[in-house]
Amino acid sequence: MENQGGSGSSGSHWERKYFLNEFMTASTFRDNRVSIFTLALLDSTGWYYDVDYSMAEPFVWGKDAGCRFFEEKCYDSETMTANFPEFCDVLGTEGCSYNRREQAYCGNVGYPVDKSLNPEFNYWKNFTIVNDHYSDNCPYYRAYYNGDCWNVDNKNIGQVAEEKYGYDSACFTGTLGYSYAASY
Repeated sequence: MENQGGSGSSGSHWERKYFLNEFMTASTFRDNRVSIFTLALLDSTGWYYDVDYSMAEPFVWGKDAGCRFFEEKCYDSETMTANFPEFCDVLGTEGCSYNRREQAYCGNVGYPVDKSLNPEFNYWKNFTIVNDHYSDNCPYYRAYYNGDCWNVDNKNIGQVAEEKYGYDSACFTGTLGYSYAASY
């Protein structure tokens, strides 16, 4: 369960670190999903007569990572690298969201600090915090507000000459001539 925030989020939502875009996390995402976990929770309450598990949406955050995903930290302070591919290494770098739908940035931009940060989450040893206070300070690629590759209205914002936006577009990163994310 969520361990951050006030009484409206802490203890009453799924933990963001483990369930990034699940509908029952403490805040919304562009691509929220109702997973089998939420349906099982609803079913177990006894308040719902016939929960239709076929309505569960695909959920890939942490998929196939095993128990390590829940037992280990998301980031290694000694090597300065993420312990799982769902998380990113260098704050502020550009890349793609976990589902390759959006152009994104790692953790935060501007490197804000919070001296009251729980020492367990002080991964960079300087009180730097990411822009999602529900993530246990785990850095992941956060979508730019105008980075949705499926939104054709973003075509005028693109920085790479051949970027294409639409329902069949995706975000890719590479090192061939450009140092930022692009959608194709």
